[in-house]
Amino acid sequence: MSSDSNKLLTLDTAFIIAILTGILYVISFLYYAGQFYYYKIPLFLIEISIKNIINSMLHFSPLLITFFGSSIVIVLLLNKIKKAKQRKSNPEINQVSGQSRKNKKKTKGKFRLLRFLLVLYIVLVLLFIATILYLIKIKVLTYYVLLGVSTGFISSILIFSSILLYRRKSFFGSIVLVFIVLCGTSFFLGYGFASESNTYILVKDKNKTFVSLAVYNDQFVLSPINMKTKEFRNDLKLMEVKDVKEFKQMKMLIKLKK
Repeated sequence: MSSDSNKLLTLDTAFIIAILTGILYVISFLYYAGQFYYYKIPLFLIEISIKNIINSMLHFSPLLITFFGSSIVIVLLLNKIKKAKQRKSNPEINQVSGQSRKNKKKTKGKFRLLRFLLVLYIVLVLLFIATILYLIKIKVLTYYVLLGVSTGFISSILIFSSILLYRRKSFFGSIVLVFIVLCGTSFFLGYGFASESNTYILVKDKNKTFVSLAVYNDQFVLSPINMKTKEFRNDLKLMEVKDVKEFKQMKMLIKLKK
């Protein structure tokens, strides 16, 4: 392994955790920004908490599962290609000693484990997708599953091929590209999820009906809604959750009044 790759592997753990935390924060913010853009809610009302980060990451689970699963496959394939090239260029590698035979057996055991993990990964992905699409029949889920699977696969190809080729510039370039893709994907998923969401909380206040579009600091972000046309107006107000006396949950598709 070259000196550049050694430097990559010896990065300070705290620094890596800080970067990952920042990435999660940005992705979560953009996910809710997509929702708020659909509802025409000011972005300063976005509240990023641990609960919200976990919620947004659940919507990215197909991407994350595919990313790590396909990464295993890609690493194995690229390693095999690299070893095959080394054998062709250096025939002495083919002369295996008694000690190397033992190492070969250990390697075979590891490959069997990886094959088992790969099969398990494929089964879990299929079960996950089938369960989600069965339990929650929202059109956007079909899109985000397909988008997540394809994005995760492409991202893993970019990053892990760069690592195995030991090219530092290529590695960081891939990281930046994947981050940009994730940002765009998160905004798209937030917007799409809001446009297809069909469950809302209705609040009654002073003989008027409001629909809750979001929650900010334990306050409902409310908008007046016409129950006949299912249209809401861009006339927002905040109300403490504890002050709500009459509310109900209702399934319906709503749209902004033009």
